[in-house]
Amino acid sequence: MKSVGYETFLMLVTLLALGLGCSDDSGTGPGPVKANRVWVDMVTATTNDDYVRVNVRFANLEPLFAIEIPLYVSGSGFEIDSVSFVGSKVADVFFPTGIIDDFAQTVDLVAQADTSYIQPGEGLFASLYFTLFEQAREQVLIIDTLTLSERYLLYVDSTGDGEITPEFVAGEISVLF
Repeated sequence: MKSVGYETFLMLVTLLALGLGCSDDSGTGPGPVKANRVWVDMVTATTNDDYVRVNVRFANLEPLFAIEIPLYVSGSGFEIDSVSFVGSKVADVFFPTGIIDDFAQTVDLVAQADTSYIQPGEGLFASLYFTLFEQAREQVLIIDTLTLSERYLLYVDSTGDGEITPEFVAGEISVLF
């Protein structure tokens, strides 16, 4: 009987130590991105949704003069309706633009600064808005980067001459019905 009491005591001490050790965990998820990176959200949608929004996000370690993010969407039964920079980290730069080619299923996102730079940090780059048609049902539409003639995934440093190739994480739209 003595061993059961001793084991119970050790178990309680272990649980108390674990509880105290983990109590300072804020539970806010992963920390800030410490890399030059572009990533696209993964969303779930249906063909009944009026508009499907997919956010494109980025992180940069140094001030940038320009960013280009060419994207390709695989699959069928969708239309890329529009691109919005409202509320994004690049909304106030000189030249944010999104060029949509529905036939080629591509969108080229570009932001170029004029007198100030795109400051280091992470945030929203742009939001893509899609319409899904019946043909898109039960598909996973992959949103990946590509090279469009001379355009490719690129950060231009604050000198305007140096090129930085950021990491890229593809996104997707999982179409349920």
